[in-house]
Amino acid sequence: MKTMKMSKHAQQDRTDRLVYIATTIGFGEIVIEHRHEDVRECITDTGVVMIKSLTEDFLITAYICDIDKAMAICRAIGMAQVPNALYRKILKNRNHLHRQNTIIF
Repeated sequence: MKTMKMSKHAQQDRTDRLVYIATTIGFGEIVIEHRHEDVRECITDTGVVMIKSLTEDFLITAYICDIDKAMAICRAIGMAQVPNALYRKILKNRNHLHRQNTIIF
């Protein structure tokens, strides 16, 4: 992942989660993107959702994706289902989801 500006929320409230993602599964490359209001909801090939500003390269927050969120984003852009490779990666990340949820305050 290239360097980008981060929101105060990401820097102060979600540091533990972002470090966990960076050191365990990585941020990866964006494979699905949904433009919604003033943000872009992006899913990466490692199964991470990145919420970014629509107007600049600015990370608002990021979290490990679950199947329901992936389906919602896919449906919002007209896809009938989550691509198989991404689906398998999200399933593989289930153990990380539990860990992510324990470090969120």
